[in-house]
Amino acid sequence: MKHWIPSHDTFGRVFAMLDTKALTQCFISWTTALVAASKVKHIAIDEKSLRHSFDHAAEKAMIRMVSAWAVDRTQARLAS
Repeated sequence: MKHWIPSHDTFGRVFAMLDTKALTQCFISWTTALVAASKVKHIAIDEKSLRHSFDHAAEKAMIRMVSAWAVDRTQARLAS
């Protein structure tokens, strides 16, 4: 895609073709590898649901976004 930016519809088609179970397994493997490779013992996870992202007609569920941060234990104590 050297000379153009994919359209909203193109991204939609690509994301619709993703195997959600395989993507979930890849995410779990990736985060496991990150924890194993680092000295950090805590991962802070934040989930957000995007309002009005569901589609009743197409029976599509709401979009959920997940963020993860490697957190030092002393930083976690200071934040709480």
